[in-house]
Amino acid sequence: MKRHSLRLSLRQGLHHSLAVSITLALAGCSLLPETAPPPEPPKPLLSNLKLTPVVVEKTRLAPGDLATLRQGYQELLETIEPGQRKVDLAHRLADIEMLLSERDQELGVKPAKPEGYYQEAIDDYLALLPSLPDNHARNEALYQLARAYELQGEPDKSLAVLSTLLSTDVKFERAGEAWFRQGELYFSREDYANAARSYQTVVEEYDDTDFLVISAYMLGWSRFKLEDYDGSLRAFNLMLDKAVTPILQKADAYNQNEILERLAPGQRRLVKDGLRLMATLFSYRGDGPAIAAFYAGEELPRYGYLLYSELAQQHLDNDRYRDSAEAYLAFAKPYSEHPHAVSFFVKHIDAYLLGNFPSLVYQAKQGFVETFGLNGNQWRWWSGSERERAIPYLHQYLQELAQTEHSLAQQLDGQAQGALKTQAFANAARWYREFLATFPRDPLAPQMAFDLGESLFEAGQFNEAIEAYEDFAYRYPEHEKAADGAYGALVAYERIISDVSDKSTLRARRDSRARFVETFASDSRAPGVAQILMQQGFSAEDYLEAIHWSNWLLARSVEASEGLNAEMQASARRVKAHSQFALKDFVSAEQGYRTILANDPLSDAERGEFAESLALSIYRQAQQAVEEKNLIAAIDLFSKVISDAPQSKVRLNAQYDAATYLLQTGQWQQAESLLTDFRSRFAEHKLSADLPDKLIYLYEQTQDWAKAAQILLQTWQAQPASHAGQEALWLAAEYFEKAGDRNNALLAYRDYANSYSQPFAQVTEARFILSEYYLQSGEEDKRRFWLNKLMEGHNRAGSDAGERSLTLAAMAASVFADDAAQAFTDIRLKLPLKQSLQRKRAALDKALVAYQQVMDYGVREYTTAANHHLGELYLQLAKDLMASERPKNLSEFELEQYDILLEEQAYPFEEQAIALYETNAKRSWQGVYDDWVKQSFQQLSTLLPGRYGKVEQQEELSRAQY
Repeated sequence: MKRHSLRLSLRQGLHHSLAVSITLALAGCSLLPETAPPPEPPKPLLSNLKLTPVVVEKTRLAPGDLATLRQGYQELLETIEPGQRKVDLAHRLADIEMLLSERDQELGVKPAKPEGYYQEAIDDYLALLPSLPDNHARNEALYQLARAYELQGEPDKSLAVLSTLLSTDVKFERAGEAWFRQGELYFSREDYANAARSYQTVVEEYDDTDFLVISAYMLGWSRFKLEDYDGSLRAFNLMLDKAVTPILQKADAYNQNEILERLAPGQRRLVKDGLRLMATLFSYRGDGPAIAAFYAGEELPRYGYLLYSELAQQHLDNDRYRDSAEAYLAFAKPYSEHPHAVSFFVKHIDAYLLGNFPSLVYQAKQGFVETFGLNGNQWRWWSGSERERAIPYLHQYLQELAQTEHSLAQQLDGQAQGALKTQAFANAARWYREFLATFPRDPLAPQMAFDLGESLFEAGQFNEAIEAYEDFAYRYPEHEKAADGAYGALVAYERIISDVSDKSTLRARRDSRARFVETFASDSRAPGVAQILMQQGFSAEDYLEAIHWSNWLLARSVEASEGLNAEMQASARRVKAHSQFALKDFVSAEQGYRTILANDPLSDAERGEFAESLALSIYRQAQQAVEEKNLIAAIDLFSKVISDAPQSKVRLNAQYDAATYLLQTGQWQQAESLLTDFRSRFAEHKLSADLPDKLIYLYEQTQDWAKAAQILLQTWQAQPASHAGQEALWLAAEYFEKAGDRNNALLAYRDYANSYSQPFAQVTEARFILSEYYLQSGEEDKRRFWLNKLMEGHNRAGSDAGERSLTLAAMAASVFADDAAQAFTDIRLKLPLKQSLQRKRAALDKALVAYQQVMDYGVREYTTAANHHLGELYLQLAKDLMASERPKNLSEFELEQYDILLEEQAYPFEEQAIALYETNAKRSWQGVYDDWVKQSFQQLSTLLPGRYGKVEQQEELSRAQY
């Protein structure tokens, strides 16, 4: 065996004993105040670090081999003449003795010498040293001698040898480890100054040694024992930097547990203990500000938050909740952009909660919102994912802040607390506003919006309360408190109207009242508000306004409307009649007065007044007829005949003529009334035959399509076989459609499509409309029924067929083809493959036939789509074959052969798809380049990139080439 390989193997053999032999008992000391026990000194850690000073392949020798080897070296040593070779042999023999000593100690064999297991090795090394001029070999021997003394239990001698070893200037590969071991021996003797110097040497001069982290750690403890707390903190900080920074460089591990979990177990214990001691020192130097002062002038390390966390946790473990909260805040406030800032701020609040400091909890939550909320500096710079960290807490804290202030305000009472009460409501409003701005679509937003209005009202901010109430009420009209909010705005107007008399405020109040009534008509307060609006309109001579609200009151049933009574309706009738008279609508006024005379309980004086008003309205009509020479007079006369002589013979002609003239003058309402009455009274009279046409004309002019459609429908029902009946049914369908009556329109179109086959174009359109109706309603089966009718009708139409029916037939066919394609796509290829593939092929054949039918119609936009979809089907089948379920228990070779067979099966389908795509692509040569041709080119660029996926290349020439 060569010397070098033997030396390496000996080192490996010695390494295990080195790791298990160092058992330093580190004594504690009491340097901190008695109120908190000082940190315990470090425990033996070398055995946990798994340090490997020399990484070589380990050569193991059996115990018998070592003894035989030792005997062979001893015999050989006696025969060799003095010289370097003999010195080398003696060195090897000493190393073997060291290995045998370790073995004997491990096995419990009785030592050869009473001094101990390692005495033979010690004697060999001591005898060897005088003959070792080579520094490297001498350093190795000294290092092993120091180890032997240490394992022998003679630390003083070990220390002396290490001191000799380290006094030389010759570089030694284990120098860092030797300095560390010297420090350990000093530390065990409580010689902390010398221990610190040894550890400091490792830290300063041996940055690449495996003992760097633990040396920095022990340096921190040595400085601590020497009461050099600044030095201790710097050493522990160095230890953190060396241990944690590499982890952070490998991954963006901001999470504390992630950082610690990535460390080796030994280093993890060092880091945790270092953090513990540093936090303890910082706690006696001012807590969070002490950490900030320590890192003053430099950027806080990425692991710096661990110190704040450890400090806060120590305080929490000692029930020092306020100190814990302040430690969390000391990090969260200045480093609000840090990923842990939100969680630290929350822990700061939780610490106050645990300590039962309600006032501080409130302030802390307010601070959180001001720091991370919508109005804070951080919010505007955060991305969406960063905001997500704060959003749950903002949601909770904003609620709690608003509800706390609102509850406080409600509890305050009395004149002495009036200012506090007002301020509390104002504060609540602030938080309600911010909640709504931050969470506008939150389920709690409606209630928050209402509470905002309530708070502003109680705070005396009536203009803002009006805005808040109305925003809530009309944004959430279905909310159970929406009507209360809208009415609250009206009450707020009453609080400011005495101070503000400008027209804009009065107009705004009027608009708010009107909006309340229109939106919350079923509310019991709505009739009273409507009555006020009516009276105000009449008093202001805004008669249209007065009529509008009187109609609103009259349109409701007293029995069914809470808050409405007969007196209100009586007042509405009077205001309406008087307003109509003031607007010179004498006919309407007459009707109104007649209603009042006939229905309202009146005193004699009142009856006389209304009778006079009625006479005056008739008189005014007569005057207009005479002065203007228009048909109004005639209408009035006809109406007088009807009202005064309803049983007369001329009544029938008078009513018919009055209705006719009313139509000519555009008085649709009165005309409709007379015509419908005539139709019901004199249905058998020959003049009634003209009434449907007159009513249809009337409803067309008033765009009352529903009524016109009903009359047309009745015309068709009366004569369905006639041409007029057929036209009436089609027109009825159109009018129902205009009226927005989808159901009746659908029934009419369906009756038309089922009843008539000609004219073909119109029947085709009816079928198409029906298909579209069912498409909108999602009734796909019914839609396909009419799509099929479109196809069948076109196919049988012969010369009646046209471009429109052809296009619609192609469209219908494409829907059925897409259905077939979807059925094909939905079939999954699974074992047994043959059966599932048969189903897949059958579905494919159906889809192919369906798309071929689309293309047979020859409509370009559907032909290119069908051609492309056919390619998709073949390509999908090829893909599905390759993705199909494989049989189980196939060998690797069998599976490979199975895949080859699938590829052979899939290849023709892919080729067929390419051919179809190319067919579509070639259409571009005839100038056809729609979306489907474009998609076919895109598929070809993927399937045949060499032909269709070429990209123009450019090459630049450099002057240097010439």
